[in-house]
Amino acid sequence: MKKILLMFTVYVVCSFSLVYPNGAEKSEAKTETVQNEPQPIDVAPFLIKAENEIAERLKKDPGIFSRQKLKKQTAWNFSVGSTKSWWASNFETEEFYTINSTCRAVGTHCYIFVADDEWNSRVTQTQVDAVKNAFDSSTPANNSKGIYETVTGVFGNAPDEDSDSKIIILMMNILDGYQEGTNAGFVAGYFYPINEFPQAELFGTKYKSNEAEIFYMDCYPANLSTDTGLQNSLNTTAHEFQHMIHWNYHRSTPQQTFFNEACSETAPYICGYGIRSHSLFTSNTNIALTNWSSNSEDVLIDYARASRFFLYMYEQFGSEFFTKFVQNANIGITAFNSALAELSTPTSRRFDDILVDWSIANAVNDKSINSRWGYSAPNLSVVEGETVWELNNTNVSVSLMNYASRCLTFQTGSNLSFSINNDASGIAFKEAKFGSSTSVTDILPGTLYSEPAFGTDYNVVKIIAVNNNSWASSFSYNSSGNTTLVNEVEYDADFESDYYLQFKAGERQGVEFEAVTGAKLNSIKVMLRKTTPITCNIYSMGTILSPTGTALTNSFTLTASANGEWVEKDFSSENIPLDNGAFVCVDIPEDVTAAVGNCVLVTLKPGQGYENSLFYDIDDSSWKYFVDASNTFLNRIRLTFTANVNGVEQIIEANPAAYKLEQNYPNPFNPSTKIRFSVLNSEKVELNIFDITGQKVAELVNDFKNPGTYEVVWDGKNMSGSEASSGVYFYTLRTGSFNKTSKMVLIR
Repeated sequence: MKKILLMFTVYVVCSFSLVYPNGAEKSEAKTETVQNEPQPIDVAPFLIKAENEIAERLKKDPGIFSRQKLKKQTAWNFSVGSTKSWWASNFETEEFYTINSTCRAVGTHCYIFVADDEWNSRVTQTQVDAVKNAFDSSTPANNSKGIYETVTGVFGNAPDEDSDSKIIILMMNILDGYQEGTNAGFVAGYFYPINEFPQAELFGTKYKSNEAEIFYMDCYPANLSTDTGLQNSLNTTAHEFQHMIHWNYHRSTPQQTFFNEACSETAPYICGYGIRSHSLFTSNTNIALTNWSSNSEDVLIDYARASRFFLYMYEQFGSEFFTKFVQNANIGITAFNSALAELSTPTSRRFDDILVDWSIANAVNDKSINSRWGYSAPNLSVVEGETVWELNNTNVSVSLMNYASRCLTFQTGSNLSFSINNDASGIAFKEAKFGSSTSVTDILPGTLYSEPAFGTDYNVVKIIAVNNNSWASSFSYNSSGNTTLVNEVEYDADFESDYYLQFKAGERQGVEFEAVTGAKLNSIKVMLRKTTPITCNIYSMGTILSPTGTALTNSFTLTASANGEWVEKDFSSENIPLDNGAFVCVDIPEDVTAAVGNCVLVTLKPGQGYENSLFYDIDDSSWKYFVDASNTFLNRIRLTFTANVNGVEQIIEANPAAYKLEQNYPNPFNPSTKIRFSVLNSEKVELNIFDITGQKVAELVNDFKNPGTYEVVWDGKNMSGSEASSGVYFYTLRTGSFNKTSKMVLIR
C-alpha cells in the first residue's frame, strides 16, 4: 500500500543569496514562496480500500496466487526498447487508465520503463541510468550495495507473483491534480498492491491489475534533472520498495498504516538518503502515536512522528528489529513486542518502556545521561514543550491522547515547587533539569517536589508526561514559585552562526511574534551587519501572506556601534499592547554586497520549515521564508515584553510562535469562503462570525483543539440556516491567550 509526499513546497530562486562571514557566496540558495506553498495529497484512503478488499479475498480464497503462478511461469524478459502499456491510477478521478511506455534500462534487479510522452523531455537516459545504478549497485550509505539489496537485507524478500525477480519501475507524470503555481501538491510515488492480484480475480470490480511487481515514480513536478530532485526520487524509490516488501508478508493481514509508513520512512535513511524534518512532530507531541490522518495537512505530522519513532528504534536495536517486525505474523503493537522478544541480543524492553524512553529522548536528546535518552543522528529538533509562564497554579488539568506525550516547560522564575495529583493512572512522569548539566528523574504522583536551585543552578525544568494507556487520559498538577523581573527566551541561542544575505535595496527582513493578551512591548533587539543607520518598523501581526498589520510605532532608526552588534530599542514607556502579536520589520537601505550594505544577520537552523522569519522579495513583491537543502534561515531579531505574572510585571523575551488568523479566501465571496487559523497550544478555540452591528451570525468552531493549522468553511448561512444578506462581516478567533478579528465581504 501507499504513497509518500516528498514535495511540500515550491522552491524558487530569489534575488538574495546567502553569504558566509568570510564573504564566500553559497551557490543555489533557495527560498520558499509562502503564497505558492502547495498542499500534500493523501492517496492512502484510495489505496487502503483496495488493499483491504484484497486481504478479505485472500482470507476466503488463499489459492489465488498459486493459480496465477500456474498461469504465468516465465519471466517478462524485457530488453531495452521493449514497449508496454501499463495500468496507472488517476488520483483526481479515482479511475484507471493505460499509459504507453518503453523500457529504457534493464538492471540486475529492475526494469525501468518511462512513459513515452515524458521521454527526452522530463526524463532522459542519464536520469534512468542514475536510478538503475542506485537501485542495483550503489547508495550513499554503501557504494557497493544498491537500494534493492539494502532494503531486502533489512526488511525481507520482495514478492514474485509475475515469475520475474526484477522489479518494474515506471517513471511517469502521476495524475494527482498538481498545478504549478497553485496550492496543489503532488504524489511523488506509490506502490499499489492491486497490481499483485490476478486480473481474472477482479471480475466485477473497477480495479485494473498489471499482474506484476511494479511501483510508480513521478517525473512532474519531481525534477530528476537536479541533484536534489533525483535524491528525492531515490528516497521515494526506497520508501515505496519497502511498502512492496511489507505487503509480501501481510497480504491477508494488512499492517497498521502508522507502522508500515514508519518502516518506509526508515528505508531511505538506511540507504543514506537522509531523513525528513521532525519539527511538525516535536512542536505537537499530543497526538495518538499510531493515528494516521486522512487530512492532507495533518498527515505530514503523522509522517514526521512515524519517522522519528522508527529512527529511534533503528538506533536502539539496529536492522534486526525491522526484519523481525515486518516478517512477524502479527501486526501493530503486538508485532512490535514480538519482534523485541525475538532479538538475538535479549532485551526486556517492550512498547510501554520504549514509549517512555522515546519521549525522554525527544525532550532531552542527551545519550551521555543514558543511551536510551538521545539520538546519534545530528541536527534533530527537540521537543521544547509548552511553556508555563504562570508558576502559581492549582489543579491545572492536562489532557493526553492515547500513546502520546506532553512536555510542560518551566523556564522563568525561581524556587519552583510542583506536584502531580493522584489522578494519573497509566501515565508516566519524568522531570528533566537543564543547566550546567542535565539530569532526568522519576516523578511520583502525590509527592511534592521542590527545586530551590531553579533559576540559578539550572534554568529550565521539563515535566514529561507519557500516556501508556490505549485511551485518552488526563492528569492535573499544582505548582508554585517566585517570578523574576527579567527573563529571556532566546529562540536562536542554539544557532549562533551569523551570516548575511545579498539583498537589494528596498527588500525587508522581519520576524513574527506571538500575541500575548495583556502584554506590553518592552524592547526589541536586532543584530546588524554594519554601522550604517537602518530603518525599522513594528506592526501588529497580519496574515502569512501580508504580515504587516497596523503600525504599532512610528518608523525609527537603529545604528550599531560596531559590525555584527546587537542594537536594542526601548519602548517601556510607550504602553504598546501585544494582544494581536507583533511583526518587527527592518528595511534594507541599499544593495548588500561583500563591501557595503547593512542588514540583519541571519543564523541557520537545521531542517526545513516555517520558523516565523520572513523576507520581502522586491522582484515579485512577496514575502517568503528562506531555506536551502539543509537549513532554515532565522533573522536575528528579538522582542521583550512586560506581562503581569503573579502580580509582578515581568519582562520576557518572546519566541516567535504560530497563532494566526488568516484572511478568508475568496474575499469578497459568494456563496462560501474558507478561513484558516493556527493555534500554538492545546486549548479551547472559538471562531465566530458577527455582522456589522455586533450580532453573532454563525459559530464555526467551539471546541478543544490541539496545536496545528485548521481550515473551516463558512457557507454564508446564519445560525438558523438561512442565507446571510450581502454586507460586511467580522470573524473572530479567540483562545485563552489569543484574540484576533478580521473583516470579510459577502456579495449576493
